[in-house]
Amino acid sequence: SRGIANFSEATQTIDVPIAVGAEQWWWAVDGNLVFNGARSGAFDLALAAGDSTRVIFLGGSGTAHTGLVYVDSGVVRIGNVDAISAASFVFVKEGAVFDLANTPEDIGGLSGAGTVRIGTGSLGVGQNNTDSTFSGSLTGSGTFNKLGTGRLTLS
Repeated sequence: SRGIANFSEATQTIDVPIAVGAEQWWWAVDGNLVFNGARSGAFDLALAAGDSTRVIFLGGSGTAHTGLVYVDSGVVRIGNVDAISAASFVFVKEGAVFDLANTPEDIGGLSGAGTVRIGTGSLGVGQNNTDSTFSGSLTGSGTFNKLGTGRLTLS
């Protein structure tokens, strides 16, 4: 499998654009990963930050990346509006955290059993008009908006 991994205890920062040209895994094994460059491509991107002390930070624009974003473990935190494409489906695995960091974000769809931290931001779900089910938790005082024509089941 292709990807990027941080085996150092120090935070690794990548400031260049990244084309997701094939399915990829990005791992924060021993230290955090910070991506400030734009992401593009139509392939799936799996993000594994290990445990709850590790963070993968998506600071660059993700509007040109239309593949699935799979939050496998740890915390995946966004840093700006459009960090995730409105066309991208986000799957949050049980035990993992998708953290909006109080930022407004619209995504294509949402499923899984993990935690979505909305904080004081907002999350719009359903831009890709696909049916989905989310059985995890939504936390924070921000807003949650159902968008598009697909059915979203919260259980």
